[in-house]
Amino acid sequence: MAEPEHRLVKAATFIGETCNTCNRLELSVDKFLIGNSDISRSIGRPSFAGDRLANLNSATPRLQLNSGRGPKSLGTIAEIQERAAGCSLCKLIYEAIGRYSATSNADQGSDCLMEWEVDGRQARRGKHATGDEEEIRYSNVSRRIRFWWTQVDKIRQEAYILFVPPRDYPLPNADANSVRPGMRNRWYLARDYDADKSNQALIKSWLDLCEEHHSKACKHHGDRDRFAALLRQTSFGVIDVVRMQLCQLPTYDSGPARYVALSYVWGDGDNRTHCTLRGNVMQRIQPGGIEARELPRTIQEAIQLTRDLGERFVWIDSLCIVQDSDSSWRLNAANMDLVYGNAYLTICAADGEHSRVGLAALDPQEADTPLKAEYAKGLRLLVSRPSESVIKDSVWNQRAWTFQERILSRRCLVFAGKRIYFQCRSSNMSQDIYPDGTGTGWSSDWKNSPLRTLGELETRPIWFYMTCVSLYTGRRLTYAKDILAAFDGVARLMERHMHGARMVHGLPPSHFDLALLWEPLQCQERRVLRSKDGQSGAAMEFPSWSWSGWMDGRDQKKGAPVKYRQETLEGCFIDVHEWLLHHTWIKWFIRNANGDLRPIWAKESIPEASGVSSRWRGYSASGQIPSSNETESSTSHSRVGRSQPPTEPNGNRATGENHGAWDLYEREAELNQQAPAMLDRRIMAVPDDRRDYEYNTYGPRIGMYERGRPLEERRVAEMDRVRRERESRIIEYREEEYCGRPSSSHTSPATIVTESTVTRQQGTDEYGRKTRRSAKEIPRFRATIPDNPFGVNNVGFETLRQWADQTILQFWTWHAQFYVLRNEDATTEASPGEGLVRCDIADEHGDWCGHIVLNEDWINETREGRKWHFIAISDARSFSREECRTWSHYIPKDREDVEWDLFFVLLIDWNSEKLVWERIGMGKVFQAAFDVSGEWHEIVLG
Repeated sequence: MAEPEHRLVKAATFIGETCNTCNRLELSVDKFLIGNSDISRSIGRPSFAGDRLANLNSATPRLQLNSGRGPKSLGTIAEIQERAAGCSLCKLIYEAIGRYSATSNADQGSDCLMEWEVDGRQARRGKHATGDEEEIRYSNVSRRIRFWWTQVDKIRQEAYILFVPPRDYPLPNADANSVRPGMRNRWYLARDYDADKSNQALIKSWLDLCEEHHSKACKHHGDRDRFAALLRQTSFGVIDVVRMQLCQLPTYDSGPARYVALSYVWGDGDNRTHCTLRGNVMQRIQPGGIEARELPRTIQEAIQLTRDLGERFVWIDSLCIVQDSDSSWRLNAANMDLVYGNAYLTICAADGEHSRVGLAALDPQEADTPLKAEYAKGLRLLVSRPSESVIKDSVWNQRAWTFQERILSRRCLVFAGKRIYFQCRSSNMSQDIYPDGTGTGWSSDWKNSPLRTLGELETRPIWFYMTCVSLYTGRRLTYAKDILAAFDGVARLMERHMHGARMVHGLPPSHFDLALLWEPLQCQERRVLRSKDGQSGAAMEFPSWSWSGWMDGRDQKKGAPVKYRQETLEGCFIDVHEWLLHHTWIKWFIRNANGDLRPIWAKESIPEASGVSSRWRGYSASGQIPSSNETESSTSHSRVGRSQPPTEPNGNRATGENHGAWDLYEREAELNQQAPAMLDRRIMAVPDDRRDYEYNTYGPRIGMYERGRPLEERRVAEMDRVRRERESRIIEYREEEYCGRPSSSHTSPATIVTESTVTRQQGTDEYGRKTRRSAKEIPRFRATIPDNPFGVNNVGFETLRQWADQTILQFWTWHAQFYVLRNEDATTEASPGEGLVRCDIADEHGDWCGHIVLNEDWINETREGRKWHFIAISDARSFSREECRTWSHYIPKDREDVEWDLFFVLLIDWNSEKLVWERIGMGKVFQAAFDVSGEWHEIVLG
């Protein structure tokens, strides 16, 4: 028999004093409930608090807008404090402001604003209007009041006011019954909970609901083969909480045993004597080898909670990884996606700043008591803070390592703000709100959960990637070198949905042109490894073109928060796949571990990504990933090469079936088998006086080694001459120009790179892009680098992750020089972020032609008003109003008619120590500005 519906009072009669400001809100039960006929029959039409309902007996009462009117002011915080003594609602709001002003005191002079929001949505099955098929329809069922205020430190905080339904009978402190019909009227409404009650039954009911009623996303992580391989490794172990020892995770016929994982903050000053080390690990694999009393409180309570939930095994990094073993740390860190993704539950200890705080909500003496008030008879209200707001303020959430620990988990039990929150990939539950137990509905608390974004990974992985980058960057790291290591688990997960191609210093190869368009949210500086990081050298460098190469300009323990701004990238997201194929042109190469150039993308070597929505796909793909045998074999002229045909200058393998210009490249490759790019030094006649020849780290100039040149080099020079004649292109090498910069006969870049000029089919390139009508074949790469000074080797596409790439991109694109000046007209409201400044870009005649955001410290008096180097990297659709406040008709179009007439550009500066260009900032410039001074150049970007 179904349980009785809960009965609400028929009228919310005013029983206390309220101020005039709160009277005007006209609060009533029906303001919080939407279209629920069962509730309507049980409560009738409620009156407002006080005598504030006109025309009560009217047959057709006038409709009033219940939401969507915009914010209303409740007065300043100081005014609310004055009214709190005589107004129950003002008292409730003021208490909430005092409790939830997390990082500083509330600004007494700032306004507190409120507005109504639609919150809960129920999923209902019904017949489709056009037939007998059933469909799922969503209906709005509740509203809540959102109010917000500003702290002294200018950070905005917010909270919600929810309706607390009456209880006709005692309800257990558990949600096992939430899926029953009799509980549906409570979904998304406030729970009048008691903080001094045990929460163990509540937690267990959340887990049971998830297991029994949620989708397969909560049940399986995927990649079972890799997890099975991890379990066979002798470096992975768990804690047996019954025997209190380290052990391997048991595997049964039905699969691996379940285990819990812990995510927590170690604390900078924590005593590390509890950690597993080479000296005590052999003791800890014995029964009773782990002494609970020696562990920090957070770890002790996590182990006890694991027992209370009926689980046997738990994984805790400080105990399960041998901390002074490089191999143990490396092997476990490389599999964080498997460790947390396959855990039955992840306990997230987000209270406090260290591991001695414990799980506060489990202790009735420490647990947070609810803020509630009876505004009118039958109208009880409770203040609930959004779970993400609570978690966001925690030190745990500000740590870089905890990002992937949370987002990779299937289920998270988060202890934050002395409360408990349960988040899985289908739902969000908390102590103070009745949940939708089935996981099919929607609530405001669910919208910002990182676990929710995981549902987008399969269909639009680049959106998931950009969301992860914005959530991850800006977090704190003890060691600057760990910026990519702490992101590696998420990167591995994304790679499986992005063609299997390995990330390139944090950027996905499948959408590389788009991934380069990140923007800082505040001032930043280059990520430079200090001596205390314990490592140095090229292997631990980070590139300027990736967000991983930057950190907070004010706090070097924080990353630089970045974002892919929708307003900047307007037009790109309409159809990402179309933009990549028709508005990009660069063939990207990166120096691999050996210093050889490998292509970042090669469609014939990469399989299609299944399940991805067509508009969110990356470059074209059609082939198969090379086998490990193929990618690990060697050749005669590279330290770690591949056994494959010689490569073309763009990185593709020569098949032997090419004709014409490719014959030259094949003949060059044959010579390279004898000696790579620059020939055997033993037979070179190197001049004694280095001033007699031109030399630079970008490669040999035409006049180099003219005296005593060996035969093989003259043959290479002859082929260079033939190729130049075939391409009708004259290339000079100027000593006075920057290293390796060839100047070419001028061709309008707008003619080459805009889609409208593609007038005849010439096939597609390695990315699936149509070949441009006026584009020339990319000349052979000549620019060398200090670590590999004796030439340039091209190798094939690589997928192995064992060897880290160098930080150097090498490619050809348009280069020009423009002036940069501060934008004096920029308003405070349009500020791009703390420590950043909007700047104007002007051509050689002083006319405005573009916009860029730069570090305020960088664009100082010595740099402002000077010419700087810019490279075009892709097409941009238009300027936003903040980027271009005044339209000067630089091109003969009105602002509304501009479409793909711009370039995304990078401002680059020469690093004379590393002998590479580095990114300074990203902006937009009219393509027409490159018509005047743009030249096609080889760029080495580090």
